[in-house]
Parts: sequence; C-alpha cells; structure tokens
Amino acid sequence: MEKEVNNKYRFERKIIVDSHSYDDLIYMFKARGFSQLYSERNICNLYLDDLNNSAYFDNILGNSKRLKHRIRWYGNLFGTVKKITLEQKIKRGNVGLKNNFKVEKEFDFSQTLNFSQLTKLVRFVLNDLRDKIFVDILYPASINTYTRSYYGDVFNKFRITFDKDIKYYSFQNKIKLEKKDHRIIIEIKYENENDLLASQVLEFFNFRLGKNSKYVNGVECTKL
Repeated sequence: MEKEVNNKYRFERKIIVDSHSYDDLIYMFKARGFSQLYSERNICNLYLDDLNNSAYFDNILGNSKRLKHRIRWYGNLFGTVKKITLEQKIKRGNVGLKNNFKVEKEFDFSQTLNFSQLTKLVRFVLNDLRDKIFVDILYPASINTYTRSYYGDVFNKFRITFDKDIKYYSFQNKIKLEKKDHRIIIEIKYENENDLLASQVLEFFNFRLGKNSKYVNGVECTKL
C-alpha cells in the first residue's frame, strides 16, 4: 500500500455545460494552448460515508470544513479489479487537498452485489488502512462512472478535465443503472497563487462557474 499526498491546497473550479458538443469544447481549449496530458479513460467511483451521511450533509449545508472518501479504479465498472485508490478529499473553504492511498488488492465487482455485500467488500479492500482511516465507520453511499479527458496549459499552471457520459447507480438489492447525466462537467484545477490568472483564463471562454458534486447527485438520484 502506497500513499501519495498532495500537500498543497488548490482550487477546483467547475463549469457545467449543456449546450456545447464535447468535441467543440476540446477544440476551444486546444485553440488557447491547452494540450492533452493523458489518454481518455473511464473512471469508476464508489463513494463512502458514515451512516449519518455526514459528507453529504456537509456539502448540502455548505460547511467550510469537509471530508470525503471514495474508492476509485479505471476501466470497466464490473469484472475483476486489480488495483484501486482510496482518495481522501479535504476541503477548507474554497480550496482543498487530496490524499491518495494506492491499494494492490484484487477483487470481483459484480452487478449482483447489494449494500451488505458492498460493505463487506469495503472492509476487505481497505483493511490495511485501518491505522490511517476510520474504515469501520465508512459505508458504500454512491456509485458513478464517467469518461474523462485531461488537458494542461504550456506553463503547467492549470489542469483541466472534461467529464462526459456520467452514470449513477443504485445498489439496494443489486447494482443497477439509475440515471444518465448528459451534461459535460469541466473542472479547472490550480494552486492558490494562480487564482487571479485563472479569472483571466476563464474570461477567454465566457463560461460561468457552477456548483456540482457527483457524490451529492448520486445520493439524490438513487434516494439512498
């Protein structure tokens, strides 16, 4: 198990886009000097929360101090998963940081899993993190998948991701697709000292910043 720490707080600005095509958006940013950093890939997330849904309500209420956990892997949602990352996201006001714990543990993620079985799976895959994370108070709370592309500017000050084909899943009796979100979510990530420059970058594209949480969306659309 390996830990990666992003010990710098950074901004994560979000833009929700309904009216542009995915290819047009990519072209707009590439025309301003942004280039692809990694190949497009499918992301799978299993969000965790306590039984009081503390992370969910902290977000809804806009609390300045927030903590969120999710298990992430890449590729297909169902099948054999050989490598995961537990991501611990810490928010302080408008900025946040992320701790990543990479876990090399193989398991089968099946569509037949229900809440109880998912809870046992969470305990199994996170067992080695018990001295770092309060594993036993965390339960499965939401599942989503989406396709993400990664871009950056020539000065390595801004990282921009484009998320499309967002899907939310429920898991009361088994895991099933509950909702498709056809919007495109753009996230612009940068460190504190580049906040003023970020405003200038956004002016080029004439987009308005918005608020979006895939975790909150998933909980609300699945009514868990």
